[in-house]
Amino acid sequence: RHMKDGEIIKRLLKYAKPYTKSFIVVFLLMIVSIAHEIISPLIMGDLVETIGGKDGFELSYLFYAIITYVAILIVSLLSTYAQSIMLQKTGQRIVSNMREDLYEHISSLSHNQLNKIPVGTLVTRVTNDTNSISITFTNIIVNLLKNCFIIIGVLAAMLILNYMLTLMVLCFVPFVVIFAFVFRKFSRKAHRKVKNGTTDINIFLSEHLSGMKIIQIFNREERKQQTFEEKNSTLRKAKLGQMFVFGIFRPMVYMLYISSVLCLFYFGAKGYLNNTVFLGQTIAVNVIVSFYQYINKFFTPIQNLAEQFNRLQATFASAEKIYKIYFR
Repeated sequence: RHMKDGEIIKRLLKYAKPYTKSFIVVFLLMIVSIAHEIISPLIMGDLVETIGGKDGFELSYLFYAIITYVAILIVSLLSTYAQSIMLQKTGQRIVSNMREDLYEHISSLSHNQLNKIPVGTLVTRVTNDTNSISITFTNIIVNLLKNCFIIIGVLAAMLILNYMLTLMVLCFVPFVVIFAFVFRKFSRKAHRKVKNGTTDINIFLSEHLSGMKIIQIFNREERKQQTFEEKNSTLRKAKLGQMFVFGIFRPMVYMLYISSVLCLFYFGAKGYLNNTVFLGQTIAVNVIVSFYQYINKFFTPIQNLAEQFNRLQATFASAEKIYKIYFR
């Protein structure tokens, strides 16, 4: 059974609902770290403009700006640390509740139903697959929201700072959207193959190690070894396919990032050296410095989104396997 993403998310959120207060606190801490990502390039650009000014600068103002930047950085680090601790505790509680429910459901199955399900499948569902879902609550969901807010905040700051350069960066966004759509389609299939291959290996090992005496009595060691190598080869190919899918998307996004940086340096240097006006806006040194950092902060979350989306597909694949047990 292939479940829709909406159905899987709806079922998983039932386990997160009792910990709504914890997620609200994490969200507030996340806003602090997002503020650092948005404000820090403006401070760095202001520092460059102050130091490179023709009229000189006051040393006291420089110290004040540096202290402000360090203070914001420390607050951001502390909020990120507190956020990680809370997420780990909440995620472990959620996965514990999920394992208890799954174990209780398996215990309620009839003998006839249990005979149809290999032992390795049940062990994999209770241990490996629930642990994969745990990562969703401790890492993926919050970081997905954080990266989305960072992209929106950075984009807003770039528009305020210089809308011409922002439009230049946005020219690369449609390509990212197309790559993400294609990546989503192939990533889910790759994760399903990996999960199926892992389950087959666990089932094979569980059944044949417990029945090794019977295999030896009938002299089937070589045949079983050959079967194991075939299953192992299938899993290896599935994992290589998964790596191949992910290995194509991330370099493409990085290529777009490098292209946008090169365009920034070209237009920025041309505008600053030749006093060229683009769409009614001049480009100063602090704008180039701030935009360089903003471009990095704009494309880095996109790359992180790809990795988190990859893990999210693994979670959905694990959830599909778990809920197959519930549908028995």
